[in-house]
Amino acid sequence: MSVDYAFAEGAPGDREDQGLVQRARAGDRDALEALIKRHQGWIYNIAVRMLFHPQDAEDATQEILVKVVTRLASFEGRSSVRTWLYRIVVNHVLNMKRGRVEDPSLSFRAYGEERQYSGHRAVRAKRLVSRGRDAGDRSDARLHYRHAALPRS
Repeated sequence: MSVDYAFAEGAPGDREDQGLVQRARAGDRDALEALIKRHQGWIYNIAVRMLFHPQDAEDATQEILVKVVTRLASFEGRSSVRTWLYRIVVNHVLNMKRGRVEDPSLSFRAYGEERQYSGHRAVRAKRLVSRGRDAGDRSDARLHYRHAALPRS
């Protein structure tokens, strides 16, 4: 019985992977397909753990597999195939995360202009920040402004 799940006992060995890489480089489509099938689940698992969103991980997995296929000739065999794949996966996901457009952060000034200060604690925190404060009053101001940095839903 053949096991396709990458984390199961009897997962693909490096010798088998090395042989598949050599055959795929020589133009064997079946070897390339077998190599991809062996590692696709493993690549997805790494991506979903790093991205936290299954849809993003699916997209990343497809992009990573394209990279693997197009860069197969660059595999030198100095490490295991799985180590080589891991570096491709991690670098790709990190680059994705760096390139992802983040929501602009809300500045304290914009927060103050947008929101009416109400209640004694908020007015006191605003006064403390604008004047300078002693060590005992800092915790009140930090609590107020920590709330200001939370994203709105």
